[in-house]
Amino acid sequence: MILLFGCLLLLLGGLILWKKNVFFQLIQHTEKNERFIKSYAYQLLALGILGVILHFLPSRILDLFYVALVLLASAFFSIAFAKKMQS
Repeated sequence: MILLFGCLLLLLGGLILWKKNVFFQLIQHTEKNERFIKSYAYQLLALGILGVILHFLPSRILDLFYVALVLLASAFFSIAFAKKMQS
């Protein structure tokens, strides 16, 4: 299950890097906002690679911490993105 989750994060991170202009329909297209989107895409890629690595370790506790880490990263991005949409 973690392997699937990691692969989906790798795919999503790659799509964000490739099609980041979708986000600029909601926020202004500035250099600062572009760096923000790119940094989130790289975070997703790193979390995806970590998920693929964790697939080969037989620990459910590590899997749960990984899922919690992905949820925290997503929450921080969502809050920061919502703040950028308001301004």
